[in-house]
Amino acid sequence: MSESPSHPRGSTAVAVLVAVGLMVVCLAAGQPARAGAAEVGLRFPAPAGTEWEVIGGYNTVTHEGVDPYALDLSRTDRSKTGGTPLLAPISGRMGYISDTCVSVRNDEINVLMCHVFADPGLERGQQVQVGDRLGTVAPDGEAENNGIAHIHLQVNVAGSRGSGGDPVPLTGAHALEGVSLPPTATYNAYYLRRFVSTNDPVLALPRVEAGTDRRVGAGTEVTLTASAENASQFTWQQVEGPAVALQPAGAAVTFHSPEESGAVLRFQVTASGPRGIAVDSVRVSVGGTVPVSGDTRGRLLDGAIPDQGVGLILFGGGTNEELLAASGCAAEAARFFATVDGRFIGYIPGAQVAVVNADWDAHFPDGLPAHLALLARCG
Repeated sequence: MSESPSHPRGSTAVAVLVAVGLMVVCLAAGQPARAGAAEVGLRFPAPAGTEWEVIGGYNTVTHEGVDPYALDLSRTDRSKTGGTPLLAPISGRMGYISDTCVSVRNDEINVLMCHVFADPGLERGQQVQVGDRLGTVAPDGEAENNGIAHIHLQVNVAGSRGSGGDPVPLTGAHALEGVSLPPTATYNAYYLRRFVSTNDPVLALPRVEAGTDRRVGAGTEVTLTASAENASQFTWQQVEGPAVALQPAGAAVTFHSPEESGAVLRFQVTASGPRGIAVDSVRVSVGGTVPVSGDTRGRLLDGAIPDQGVGLILFGGGTNEELLAASGCAAEAARFFATVDGRFIGYIPGAQVAVVNADWDAHFPDGLPAHLALLARCG
């Protein structure tokens, strides 16, 4: 079932005025709340240093039947609220995205933020890190904010119901900027509570990729280059295979492969950033493919490719051109897939861009081995 957020109703401005009139509770008014001993759970979804206050707290009229623990938040200098960048309060993936709302979710919670404009290009399921920009806060009178620029923030249990899961109070592991707001039945609880955001892109956890596994020639110079986000220091080490001398240079490392074919080497890269480290590895196979005899070369040894759909075939070995000829497929319609190290890599004979088949060519630089199992289709 797709996510559909329960949308705030009524006028936030009215709710605030009623709360002021009743004065049922006014907690910690005027003093910004800062992260103390409590561990920060959610970062404030706005740039570090900006000051915000609750203008609609727990159990307000606007949140009745929506989420009792939802908050409406505006900058203490109200005129600056509209246009403020909206940042991811947690690391996870994008959930709901609409003209007025966005959400970020992980395996535990879904954080919904409304009365905002999402940046172009955001997609559901896209991975984001704490501090990543998501959009901007809508100005007064836009994005259904009832005339006052603010962020509607609510947290729900993640699940098939998306942002409609059980409401989660901003306390404990889900405290806002390390400040716990326990559940209460008090009307407009935590009204005027202030926060100073500490959110910043440097808070994002590092990520690193060592690159795709590859096959290289014996006795050749090889360079591996890692790509990373939120990391600036790299350490390479060899963790498998005949020892080689590594020459690191930042994200890259260079070495000479062993002179003997058949060796398998594995290298690990560690990337360090402001919030920790990330690790990934890559495997390098040395030498050519399994020898192909004249009896099997260029032949389909088993299986067939149906006119429609995908077939499983056993290829006798040879070049890419021999594979295409044996399949009987037209180059522009043919697709071939092999399993390498537990994942699929593909070959598209009619590809006009070399990078499409780069992974395939890296694994089979000297041709295809005998008795290679493939998935194939002709259209």
